[in-house]
Amino acid sequence: MVPPGHGGHGGSGHGHGGGHGRDQRTDLLDITPEAVPALRSAFADAKARVDRQLELGETGLRVDSWAKDPVSLDAAGGVNRLTVDSERAALDALRAYSAQLDTAVHTLDRVAAQYRLLEEDNAATVTQQGTGG
Repeated sequence: MVPPGHGGHGGSGHGHGGGHGRDQRTDLLDITPEAVPALRSAFADAKARVDRQLELGETGLRVDSWAKDPVSLDAAGGVNRLTVDSERAALDALRAYSAQLDTAVHTLDRVAAQYRLLEEDNAATVTQQGTGG
């Protein structure tokens, strides 16, 4: 997430105007500086909730067979495959989601820092122009 019209990949720095032959990115968010803290908070809260579920899941989802008979062993194996032992296990999906939320939080931290730098730069420019510099 880059503040609109700043940074990017060697663009002209002229905001969003027509693509001028470049591919228009549809996977970017246009975030106002005022929205960043609330978005960051929402993603951080979601990550905390997912992480709590992961903690519970790490200890509570794996089941042991209820008896040592073949049916109980097979049933326990099936439950564990669905929840913790396969590529598509619920815990793996939650871990991946937690990692995406973490990336979003860190990205929003960088966006907030970029906006702060931009504001400081703008303030310095206004001060210089006001003093005849």
